[in-house]
Amino acid sequence: KRARDLVAQLAKFTKDNPGVLLLAAATELQLNSLAQAESHLNRLLALSPGSVPARRMLATVYLRTGQAPKAIEVLRPLLEANTPDVETLNLAAEAHLSSGDAKKAESFFARVAALKPGDVKARTALALAQLARGDVNAALTDLQSIAAGDKGSLADMALIEARLRQRDLEGALKAID
Repeated sequence: KRARDLVAQLAKFTKDNPGVLLLAAATELQLNSLAQAESHLNRLLALSPGSVPARRMLATVYLRTGQAPKAIEVLRPLLEANTPDVETLNLAAEAHLSSGDAKKAESFFARVAALKPGDVKARTALALAQLARGDVNAALTDLQSIAAGDKGSLADMALIEARLRQRDLEGALKAID
């Protein structure tokens, strides 16, 4: 809240400064004031339509407010670039998954996993997208493999949840062990 107050004071002296608008939007996003964050980001994109951080942040706002199609649309220019970054690909995957297009989400998660092959989060997200698409056996096999090779709990928790959704209590208990 202190940051919000400081940014408001700064904004008085720098009318429509892109950096200040981005900082204001990030602050509002952190405070979960999504309508205010969206307002700042739309003003910023009107001034600077090529702003990658603003587009990604606005996509995040749209995802949090259940507007996945708007998230996809705001990310489109970044996705059409020669080499979209990992964060943009992740947001696009989440947006497609939220809008019910598991196949498209899986393709974006696969691109992320290819760019970051050792990243447990990326590999787990890809397996969960496979699961959402209906490829249960491959997804469970991948989740087991990821969980076995990782000391963290992300893949383990995803595997347990997947087993429970399949009503495989024995498999869930084994994953817990």
